Amino acid sequence: MESTKKKSGRRRKDEAESRSYKRVEVRFNQQEYDQLNQRKALTTAKDLSAFIRSLCLEQPLLVKPQQATADTRLLASIRDTRSQILRIGVNINQAVKHINSTTDYEDLRQKTAQLADSVAQLEVACRQAMGQLLTRQTREEVTSGSEDQQRE
Repeated sequence: MESTKKKSGRRRKDEAESRSYKRVEVRFNQQEYDQLNQRKALTTAKDLSAFIRSLCLEQPLLVKPQQATADTRLLASIRDTRSQILRIGVNINQAVKHINSTTDYEDLRQKTAQLADSVAQLEVACRQAMGQLLTRQTREEVTSGSEDQQRE
């Protein structure tokens, strides 16, 4: 009497059905391996194998959003400066309306001093933002210039 035992569980895939059935080995030194992991960390690839497969087969990789880079900090600074300019514009409009409607010049002098302080703060913020832009641009020019010299 023959015993027929039913197997339970998931059915095994044929070699042709399997997602990855060919294996390729690549060797990296520690520095290269670290660079590879750093680049992989910037993407949404689930593991290093999927990352390398996507690169080799030229499949699109989704890039993770950068957090707190110099550009985002600079844009935040510009946004703050813009809101300060808008507030100053509102203050100027209020001051002009007040000038046209009253003859109390002491109050007007105080508001004018407040406006002058706001404009001075804005000027400092603009100078800092421009300094950051120029510093970054100079660094990029120096870096690209040294890379060009190394190539020659």
